[in-house]
Amino acid sequence: NLVEDSSCISHSTSISGDPELSPLADNGGSSKTHALSSTSPAIDAGSCATSSITEDQRGQSRQDWQCDIGSFELQLADDNSITKSVAEGNVYTFGPTMAKVEVVDDGNCLTEIQITRFQENHPNATSALQTGQYWTITPQGCNQGFSVKLSLPHNSTPDANDKICRYTGSGQIWNCTSDGFETVHNTISNNNVTQFSDWTTGENATPNAIKVSNLQARQQHLPFLSWGLLLTGLISMGYLSFIAKSRSRNQNNQ
Repeated sequence: NLVEDSSCISHSTSISGDPELSPLADNGGSSKTHALSSTSPAIDAGSCATSSITEDQRGQSRQDWQCDIGSFELQLADDNSITKSVAEGNVYTFGPTMAKVEVVDDGNCLTEIQITRFQENHPNATSALQTGQYWTITPQGCNQGFSVKLSLPHNSTPDANDKICRYTGSGQIWNCTSDGFETVHNTISNNNVTQFSDWTTGENATPNAIKVSNLQARQQHLPFLSWGLLLTGLISMGYLSFIAKSRSRNQNNQ
């Protein structure tokens, strides 16, 4: 289901492209294998969910975001930073970073994306965003003017309350949203990403998570007239409430 020559594809689920195989070598196990490069289209293009095969040809576990096509499974620890050339209308899985990008509109300028995954909390993460991982995403060609769908894996089964969050850096604000999630690979998606920076996922995160670095309280005195208006309003509300209760009792007696 990976055919290098796209003109030979007849099945709707097949994909095409250079598989980017390394020379046949001893990569462990009882027989030689062709290792995958970190940008191979075979990465995460298989399906662990529909396969009973839990190991690759070397005996290496296939416990990754999604099974790789072929006899060699590239593991998460192999490389935490992936760079890929991108084009409008295509979907890219960034292998061991476990991130997925669909380029909806390249803005005639987005040419390349680099994604680095860190297996630790972001240094500016609020408590809801301390999920033990974050990503730095860097575009090439332009910093804005494009639109992509970004999917990131959550550290637990997501629901409608979990979000995907971008660190704006301005006032230490996280912009959190979600356009959907799926539980097969525990991913959360944002369908209209127009800027890249640092990203993470949030557990029951609000639309905007803010980390407050400095808080000051001030005492403000209301002028006498304001206190008078406030007191008059409270008395009026009490009077209206009393009338309403009196009417209600009269109606009940009738």
